[in-house]
Amino acid sequence: MGLLRIPRQDGQEGFVLVHIAPLAQKAAATLDVKILATEGSAPFALTLKQNQIQKLKSKKAPCTDSEWEAILEVILLQQESDPE
Repeated sequence: MGLLRIPRQDGQEGFVLVHIAPLAQKAAATLDVKILATEGSAPFALTLKQNQIQKLKSKKAPCTDSEWEAILEVILLQQESDPE
């Protein structure tokens, strides 16, 4: 998958480094991933499961569930977006 370098948004200079890797499970879904991140001083780790991603979407989000899934795939998996 890959490594993302995201500019900090908290007024401090620098970046957050994010490593995304697929879960090593036979029946893992596309968005079943392990996310490791750091802003340089503290590590963060989480496991994202595709069947739980709707809980991360705001109820006020102007996108459908399938659009939300596509957004996460484009950002986290660095996949090309489908213009449709």
